[in-house]
Amino acid sequence: MSIPPPVRERGSLDARVAALGGLVDYAGLFPPANLDLPAAVAEYQRLQASSEWWFVHRFVIPASRLADLGEVDFPLSVVAGNDHGALATRAAAVAERIDGIPPHKRAELVELRAAPAAPLLADVAGAATVLGGRLLLEVPADFEPWLAAAAEAREQTGAWLGAKLRCGGLTADAFPPPARVAAFVVRCRELGIPYKLTAGLHHPVRHDDLATGFTHHGFLNVLAAEVLGRDHLLPVDEVATIVAERDPAAFDLDEERLAWRGLSSRTEAILESRRLGFLAYGSCDAAEPLADLTAMGVLPLDTGAL
Repeated sequence: MSIPPPVRERGSLDARVAALGGLVDYAGLFPPANLDLPAAVAEYQRLQASSEWWFVHRFVIPASRLADLGEVDFPLSVVAGNDHGALATRAAAVAERIDGIPPHKRAELVELRAAPAAPLLADVAGAATVLGGRLLLEVPADFEPWLAAAAEAREQTGAWLGAKLRCGGLTADAFPPPARVAAFVVRCRELGIPYKLTAGLHHPVRHDDLATGFTHHGFLNVLAAEVLGRDHLLPVDEVATIVAERDPAAFDLDEERLAWRGLSSRTEAILESRRLGFLAYGSCDAAEPLADLTAMGVLPLDTGAL
């Protein structure tokens, strides 16, 4: 689910493609891009027709805009942003929208935001069931009870169920500290819950944004924290140190391995983490992260055989 099929099916795989393949779910309809629907679809299709196709996977769209999408044949991640009302009720409404428009059967994920209140297991299980294994539950800052409920709902229903963590926004408090991101990554690993991140992950490595003064997380930080943490069973404090890393030179991603300060993992471990852990992150831009990765020496790579 996390890596486009042509990449996933290859027998011999470059570690950079294993790590970065399909890592971005394109969210051009959302801030800060705020493109209109035709422009966002055109940009997504341009990316899919370019040499960058392997980096971008799903098209992110609000459930309310599905009827406007028209005849498309690409994978979708459907967002239902309203967090009021029971999860199962909201899930049923989204499922009805998807099922009522045949081209949208390719909706791979449905992203539902959990309310800050304590979770109800029956509600989470009901939402997972009605969505047929597509539920990605956006958890609040106090995510532990929601992750526990998600794991129990999966056991109860047998349905695939993932989590989503918001890593940024329009205010400083929307950016969770490294320790909280690390705790989320490790807890998802312990409970066997795959996850997606959204907001604020504009560059590979953690940095300060000069325009706002906010400190942004890096998608390569989280990727390394996930892969190395899972492969080497790192405790949460070590995972937090990777999430907090600010030096691009501390990371190394080449044909054979992903490394951070001498600790490394090879392709098979990377693939396992992408399948079981870090599925994707939402971004309204692919050019900027690819340019950053090129500046770091990670890219370019030969995608002709993918």
